[in-house]
Amino acid sequence: MDAAVDWAKGYQFLDKELQSVSYGAVVDRRSADKLVKVWLKNGEEAWVLAHIEAQGQEEENFAQRMFIYHYWPYERYERQAISMAILTDEQPEWRPHTFGYELCGCRIELRFPIIKLLDYRQDWDWLESSESLFATVVMIHLKAEERFWQELPQYERSKKIPYITIIECVDIRKDIEQGIEQGII
Repeated sequence: MDAAVDWAKGYQFLDKELQSVSYGAVVDRRSADKLVKVWLKNGEEAWVLAHIEAQGQEEENFAQRMFIYHYWPYERYERQAISMAILTDEQPEWRPHTFGYELCGCRIELRFPIIKLLDYRQDWDWLESSESLFATVVMIHLKAEERFWQELPQYERSKKIPYITIIECVDIRKDIEQGIEQGII
């Protein structure tokens, strides 16, 4: 996307337009974070919809929400949009990037780019040397995640929270399943 945008022409935040969808047409958790009007290098105007998804686990309807965010600028304003997701979760395999459906010969599909902050752990040297605000934000996020996982065991001990390892969870699950099979549970 960066290569297609003519940043020399500037950009404009579209907070008013974003509020119209956030508080109107789309309900529940459906609110995008930033809507920005930019100009492409071919001279066309485009709207960039950046949705930051801060969650620690997969969510089945995430790609569907991205689809809704993507179509509303066209539905309301007849504007084409560029939709992208910034994922801050810790699930390396979770990478939603498409939503679509087909029914009776009618087909629709949205493919959207994602930025997974987790991927930047391996590029720490680049992050440190970059003057980009994005790089700074990513470093802060990654350090906060690292610190959380380092301090969690100490917090659990101080609150006397029992810690169960994944192996213990698997053993407990097997014991429960065995008990059910034997009619004990």
